[in-house]
Amino acid sequence: MTVVSLLVYRLDEFMETIFRTNTGFEDREKVRRIIRELCEFDSQKMEAPNGRAHTGLVKQIGNETNGGSASATSSDPLHHTRAVLRSFTSYILQHPAVIRSPNDIQKQLHQELCRCMLAHISQAEDNCRVASQQKDLNAGDQGPSKIVTFTSAQATYYSWVQGRSLVHC
Repeated sequence: MTVVSLLVYRLDEFMETIFRTNTGFEDREKVRRIIRELCEFDSQKMEAPNGRAHTGLVKQIGNETNGGSASATSSDPLHHTRAVLRSFTSYILQHPAVIRSPNDIQKQLHQELCRCMLAHISQAEDNCRVASQQKDLNAGDQGPSKIVTFTSAQATYYSWVQGRSLVHC
């Protein structure tokens, strides 16, 4: 359980890093498609892992969020993002305990993992909108930052708490 908590934390950090407004990597729809593809459930394709441990996964996600592997991200950020997300989903979805579980449980895990990862993208979009509003509000102002009312929210606070924040791993 501790490893999964660490992985979810690193996933959150990774997603925030790739969607930071100053990186220029803004193609969220392609990442959404990658996530849906990686989380697609097909009971015929599920097979036991080859016994190889996923020990490098935490390190791989950690290196990305700490500025490592810069050449991979600058040359083809989408390819690198797919590789990291594939490692993350494989670690969870191909865990021996998951493979041994009934198909309906596996399918539910695929769906919930997909919702969780998609919620990270939605959160990144909200963060970009808030940052944009803050930037527009403080443009040309030399005084202290003003408090921003999030006017471009996609949902009410209540529905955000009951929806996106709950599935955000």
